[in-house]
Amino acid sequence: MSVSLTLRKKIVENFGILENTAIFLKCEKNENIIFLEGEYRNSQTEVRFLIYDCSGKNIFDFKLYESILKDEEKKSIFIPVMIFDNLDQESNIRIEQYKKLRLARDKKELDKWFNEKIAVYKDCKSTVTIEVDEEGINYLEYILNEKFKGYIYNVSYYELKKILNITGDKLFSENVRIGIKNNKTGKKLKGLFKDYIKVGLFNLSKVKIGDSNMLSEFKEDLELDDEIIEITSPEKFWFYHNGVTIFSYDSKKISKFINKIELNPNKISVINGAQTLTNFHNAVNEISDEFNKYLEVIDKDSNKAQEWLAESLIEIFKNIKIKTIIIDGTRDYIKKISEGLNTQIPIEERDILAISNEVFEINKFLKTNNISITRVGEVTSDNNLNVIEYAKKYLIIKNRPGKSKNLSKTEIDKLIKESLGDLKKENFSNKLSKLIDLDSWWKELGKSEILDTKNYNYNLYKYGKYYFGSYFLMHENVIFDEENLYNLYNQFVSDFSGLMTDITLDEFKKDELFNKYMKFKKTDGKDLKDNNWIKKIDKIELCNYINKNFKSRYTIAKLISAFLQSKEISLDYFRVIAVTNKKVNEAYPFPRRTFNQLIQSNNEKTGYKKIGYENSDFKNEIYRDFFVFIIFWNDIEKIEKIEIVEKFSFKDYSDYAKKVFDLTEKAFLEGNENSFPKSEDLEFFHIRTKAINGDDTFEFTNGKEITKRTFWANKSTIELILKNRDVL
Repeated sequence: MSVSLTLRKKIVENFGILENTAIFLKCEKNENIIFLEGEYRNSQTEVRFLIYDCSGKNIFDFKLYESILKDEEKKSIFIPVMIFDNLDQESNIRIEQYKKLRLARDKKELDKWFNEKIAVYKDCKSTVTIEVDEEGINYLEYILNEKFKGYIYNVSYYELKKILNITGDKLFSENVRIGIKNNKTGKKLKGLFKDYIKVGLFNLSKVKIGDSNMLSEFKEDLELDDEIIEITSPEKFWFYHNGVTIFSYDSKKISKFINKIELNPNKISVINGAQTLTNFHNAVNEISDEFNKYLEVIDKDSNKAQEWLAESLIEIFKNIKIKTIIIDGTRDYIKKISEGLNTQIPIEERDILAISNEVFEINKFLKTNNISITRVGEVTSDNNLNVIEYAKKYLIIKNRPGKSKNLSKTEIDKLIKESLGDLKKENFSNKLSKLIDLDSWWKELGKSEILDTKNYNYNLYKYGKYYFGSYFLMHENVIFDEENLYNLYNQFVSDFSGLMTDITLDEFKKDELFNKYMKFKKTDGKDLKDNNWIKKIDKIELCNYINKNFKSRYTIAKLISAFLQSKEISLDYFRVIAVTNKKVNEAYPFPRRTFNQLIQSNNEKTGYKKIGYENSDFKNEIYRDFFVFIIFWNDIEKIEKIEIVEKFSFKDYSDYAKKVFDLTEKAFLEGNENSFPKSEDLEFFHIRTKAINGDDTFEFTNGKEITKRTFWANKSTIELILKNRDVL
């Protein structure tokens, strides 16, 4: 049998098995797998472990392991155990196996078995030594008595990782929040920590790359901007995060030297900061894997590039300093201190509904859009709604914005139950997602120059948010981007101003005015607008207007919207394309719903269901005709001229769009986000991130939480279309 006698003895002792009852049995299918049967020391109840030794050079065979696990499940109850050298080796095995699997459902199965097992690390000895920053000069101590002492040091992540690497999850055994692994806070933290590492790698790569154009492309590939690079450098981590608390309950007191501390890894627990250490570890693994595709930029010699990456990560880990509290005391204090450090906002009476069976069913359905109903204060994420917010948005979806604004708390339970019948109707979760996004946009609208606070129509902004939500969802062809929403808001103002000249708060607390609009829209057969708008635009006047009011290139769509409103021109949809020296400035993002359709086609039980290009929203957008404002810039941030292209379309490039869509679906089926088509693939279109904020993520088919993306047209594709229209 592969497992040594010493290790068997350690397993029996660590798992609390009575030594005289312990029996080790061979597995006929694999010599590295054994079974341990025995009785627990405290309860004398029988227990059975399936132990796979993956340490050293032992080869891990996931498919064989899975088949053995499933066979054993039919025979008896058991606890899966895996032996590794350390956490790094476990992570490497997991990543290697993950890459070998072709289908997303197999990758999720791999994650399931790894998450359910207990890990034993051979490198975990009786002592671990960590170095403290500045040789411990800048440390504080608080000594209550000989049995209860506390010390505060600055310790690098590089040093703390030494402990995590030989203990794994066991390091958090006394932390009341260790079970929180996949919540949105954890995902947000991991994203933040990935930024620290990416910024560190980007800064270290400057000397290796040199070329400014390549650096600019490299920065874009890493999804970094100047603000992230400035704020999220590894050296600044100390200022933004609370730190870590380690409790040592060893009967032998911890040993302190000038710049070193010696701890017993079997007798310590991180009782605060579990999220920091685990999410940092996960972020490091993901970055190491993702960064491999960029190594050719660093060095053509792949071995030298890998060496550079390993050395750079060590340098970054050493530069990340963490405020570390070490408490030396008896075990009786652990629970009380852990609870105090991890206190959550308590459940309020109104939040009982948030843990009801109805909400559980709703959350299962909303999961594909990364939305959930939670207790107030439970987790922080823009995509979380409490029960009141959910009920209000449900009423907006049902075209009852007045009722939503004037909602009584006594009606929430009824509305939640009523909404269960609508979950699979009317693209419900997508509409809910749009309303969540609309909340952020509405705040930005308040700062916009298209609002005139002196005009009585300002009440439409001040009180009309819920009304605009229902209005927005009524327009099925609406696309969530700035150009469209600012114009749609102008149309909203025009339509409702035409229905009532002086709209008060009381009107917005009732549904009568919205019902009046819907009745008018139905009988009129069209929106309340002048469709012959193109002939009314003076392009020279528009050009002068933008140059006069220009603040930044991000405000161009708003300024065009403000100009159209001043001319009483209502426009459903347009896009802006910027050109400098006959070159298109940036790629063109398609509506996020084109990619969200693929997200929503993933089912937790049945896996991903193919849509096909012919049935896709992406194809509909490729064939769509729309108006485009072409903004021609000079080199001093002035607009030279404006052209308006009618019936702009990508339909001539449909074959390329199909190819990119097929490759994207393949990535969903395989659960491999790294195989999404990229702009450098020169396929006319590509996939790239386009998120509202850092929380705007979704669960991919492989079970990972990744940033939302969409389809983009390459800059060169836009240029070809404009040249064919004699605009360039």
